[in-house]
Amino acid sequence: GGAVAVTAHGLSGTVASAETVASGSSASMPCSSVSDKLGGTLQLLCSNQQLQPQAAGCGLLCLNASTTSVVLGGTTHEVRWPVILADGSEHSTACADVVPGYSGSAQASCSGGTLSFDTSNCKGMPCEATASAKVNLSDTSVSQALGQELQSGEVLKGLCSEVNSNFAGDYTMTCLLGQVSVDVAGCTCTSDRCSASSCRGTTEVSVQVGSMVGTLPSSKEYLLNGEKLSGDCGDVSEAYVGTVALLCSEGDLTVDTSDCKPVPCLAGQAKADVSLGSISVELTPPSDVLHSGTFETWCADVNALYGGIIKSSCFFGLVLPDTSGCQIDSSRGNGLDVGTTTLKKSVTMVRSTLTFTL
Repeated sequence: GGAVAVTAHGLSGTVASAETVASGSSASMPCSSVSDKLGGTLQLLCSNQQLQPQAAGCGLLCLNASTTSVVLGGTTHEVRWPVILADGSEHSTACADVVPGYSGSAQASCSGGTLSFDTSNCKGMPCEATASAKVNLSDTSVSQALGQELQSGEVLKGLCSEVNSNFAGDYTMTCLLGQVSVDVAGCTCTSDRCSASSCRGTTEVSVQVGSMVGTLPSSKEYLLNGEKLSGDCGDVSEAYVGTVALLCSEGDLTVDTSDCKPVPCLAGQAKADVSLGSISVELTPPSDVLHSGTFETWCADVNALYGGIIKSSCFFGLVLPDTSGCQIDSSRGNGLDVGTTTLKKSVTMVRSTLTFTL
């Protein structure tokens, strides 16, 4: 028996044989006894009354957190492998487990602790004939099925006029890794409302509601001259309610946010906790209060030992109470000073930016 220092593949550790080893004989133990990054079998040879490690059978493992780069379809993907592989071993797996969207079988291998994949048999998943996608042209949206199976990378054309009679040309449906995408760049509007007076492409309109700035969303690929869209002010900022309008006029997109108003404090919905002395209550306005508006509550309604008025204000739907006007009134009780707690609320404005392509 005895302990011995072992170094293998740059990893060091100390091991001890649990049994007595006769001179000229050896004892075996797993290389993981040296490091959990090693696999294989370690031999301890007894020579001249000393244990000599023989680590030739130890190899670096590819651990289950190992990552490597895999190139498929001209794109580099970072892959994290969930299986521990011994040095020199291989493991067959589905290509979809390596990179989603691919079919076939891939081969994972481990060499000196380095993980690699053979993906030569991986092919992009096709799109079935029943696969469909939305084709959007101005105020018309059609769910269009392929009607035939497409291999990954293949393109199918369709007539724009079959989607919207105001348009000519072809749109394309492309299959990529089992997913269908649509491109209407080849569609041209032939209506009198179109020409240079229409609004199309990837134009984005910056919208400012109060101090919040965002972009108005739309699912439309093309707006005709005079066409108007309506959206929710809350899509630009959750602090506002109402309707925001987008209008295409002679090729220019304009925005009307005059209907956007700050969120009010609704009775029974907008609430704040208020504490006076040892008593806490939930305060809500008796009726709806607009942003920047106020309402008052008797301090005694919270704690009968207090006199004065709680002044509360509405801030973008949040109730902010001020209890500084509440004082203990000895005439209301035994005069015991139970202390005053002034509520301080932390207000967070949520900015939400949603983009939409015209």
